Amino acid sequence: MPASYVEQSELDRVVEAVRRVPEELFQRYRGARHDQVGTALVDAVFSIRARYGGVAERLEEFEALHAEAVNSLEALSRLPESTLREVMGNGVTAGVTKASAVLEAAQAFRSLDIGSSSPLETASDVRDLAGRQTNVDGRPWVDCLKDAYTGVRGLGWVTFRYFLMLLGIQGVKADTMIRRFVAEALGVKTGRVSAGKAHDLVVAAHGQVAPDLHGGPDLTQFDHGLWLYQRRR
Repeated sequence: MPASYVEQSELDRVVEAVRRVPEELFQRYRGARHDQVGTALVDAVFSIRARYGGVAERLEEFEALHAEAVNSLEALSRLPESTLREVMGNGVTAGVTKASAVLEAAQAFRSLDIGSSSPLETASDVRDLAGRQTNVDGRPWVDCLKDAYTGVRGLGWVTFRYFLMLLGIQGVKADTMIRRFVAEALGVKTGRVSAGKAHDLVVAAHGQVAPDLHGGPDLTQFDHGLWLYQRRR
């Protein structure tokens, strides 16, 4: 994750913009895949620079055709690339197919030395590992997971964070819509707002605004509400 970029004057502007978002949008999040590590990984990778409606439709087909891989990194990693492409399409990230990136990421997760006789396999395994404080080298396990994911060409920390969010770990996916929301709040072009800056400003804004909203939305619900709002503009 990037270092903190929050400045009070910028945070004040983002908070002001958040308060203009209809509260009901912060209750719309239905995207969690708490027991679907395979689907979550496919979702995270194929969402890169994609129209999400099309991805969602293909994910339903993936789940129907490959139920064995829905919550199994092993079963997912064993799928032929051509099979995954038949369902999810031929999308490319950084010059490699998204299908190949999914399979390589699944294999990278399973190759992590987690101090157990069994490799990572299910959504619960990933959540449990991410929740541990440090490994034997003193590094947070979530950073080890991130390194495994981002070590795959074409995959970065933004969609890694989204992968964890899908598994029920709160976070912000600082994609184009979120960066655009922050940029408009600050009165600058989207290109002037990095993913790291957008992430940290949204996290900070959540801390200030969420307690005043109906239901006290968690960070993932908050992120999704901003995403929905920006998409409609």
